[in-house]
Amino acid sequence: MEKAVNSHRLLFFAEKDDLDGERLLAAFGEIPPPASLAICRRLDEVGEELRLPGRENLIAVLMAARKEDISRFQSVFELGSVPIILIIPDRDELTLKMAHQMLPRFLSLKNGDFSDVIQVLQKMCRS
Repeated sequence: MEKAVNSHRLLFFAEKDDLDGERLLAAFGEIPPPASLAICRRLDEVGEELRLPGRENLIAVLMAARKEDISRFQSVFELGSVPIILIIPDRDELTLKMAHQMLPRFLSLKNGDFSDVIQVLQKMCRS
């Protein structure tokens, strides 16, 4: 029996020179291959991806280099419209409050090893 092709589309955002973003992107090899992977380095690219058909199969992984990035994400995403894994820069009270307003499926810290993010992505890609 042939293995079914994964129908999930994965959208990944991290700024161009973000080394933590590169580390996380390298770890994506541990998840089932998505139907497509969009790597966005600018927020306008994220907006373009969100307008493409197949949004119901989209999973977004967003890396905030600064807490202000979370506000920028909020301006692009409709709350709850796409499952989001949000990587935040710190555990500051304001950062956490802003992050939770985005209704993410999962929150993680930017300076971690991302094993938690990969585990969550593996589960999300299987469902």
